[in-house]
Order: sequence, then structure tokens, then C-alpha cells
Amino acid sequence: MANMNLQGSAALMMRTARSSARFVAALAAILVLAILVLAILLLASLVLVSFLTASGQAQSLTGGAWRISELVRQKLDAKASAQTSVQFDPAARRVSATAGCNRMGGGYESAGQRLRFSQIISTRMACPGARDARERAFIHALENTRSWRIEKSELLLLDGQGAVLVRLRRAQT
Repeated sequence: MANMNLQGSAALMMRTARSSARFVAALAAILVLAILVLAILLLASLVLVSFLTASGQAQSLTGGAWRISELVRQKLDAKASAQTSVQFDPAARRVSATAGCNRMGGGYESAGQRLRFSQIISTRMACPGARDARERAFIHALENTRSWRIEKSELLLLDGQGAVLVRLRRAQT
């Protein structure tokens, strides 16, 4: 009888060991599968960020000053461009700028690619000929801006029909 109990106990221990081994194997398979899923998700997110950055959509209006390179289809020479500056403050939702003479400022609202400037104010110093015309054209462009996009590392301010009003390049620091 004792021998029978030992054989029964041994058989029970063998079945328990096999069940435990199957359980551990199943758990290991689930863990490997979870790691693979996480790796695929990480890879997909890296590809998406890379794509968005390359297409300019993940780039931002903020993060430093911009210089006007073209205003209403007229290119600015290097000297004129160096006198300009546009900077966005996302915390205050404010923009500050100069087109080479007066200082300007105002509010802005941005949602996705939509962009509108509001309550643009400016100092009123007399500006020599070309600078005065550039200032008026720039204020008019800001008032008519409805969207933006980054293209070839340039910030484009666009009107309601998608026409480029202003081209800006990041200021060199």
C-alpha cells in the first residue's frame, strides 16, 4: 500500500511539474509577444515622427527668431533680411516683429496649420522709403495670414487661398 501511495504521489508530482512547465512556457510566450508588440509600436512611432519632421508638420513656429526672406513675392537682400525679425511666444500667444524700422507686436491664434494674427500694433517712427513700404506690406501680410507651413526649412505665411504672403528663414544664432 505504501508503494502504491508513493507511485501515486510520484505520478501527481510529474503531472504537476508538466502543468507548471506548460504554464511557464505559455507565460514566456506571452511575454515575448508583448515585447514584440512594444517594439513594433516604438518603431512605428519613430517612423511617424521622422515622416512628420521631414514633411515639416512637426516643426514649429516657435523656438527662435525668423528673418523675412521674401515679402509679397519680393525677395529681400541679405542686409534687409538681417534687419527683420519675427518671434512667436507660445505661452503668451504673442508675436513680436520688425520689418527693419518699427517694432510690432500682437496676438496670434494657431490651431494645426491655421494661423491668425490679431491686434497688431506698431511704433510710429518715420522710416526711409523702402523700409516704410516694407513695413506697410508686412503689416498687411500679417493681417491677411490664415495659415502656415514649413517648406524646405522656410516658414511660409499664407492667405486664405494658400498664396504665399511671407517667406521666413530661421535667424542664425
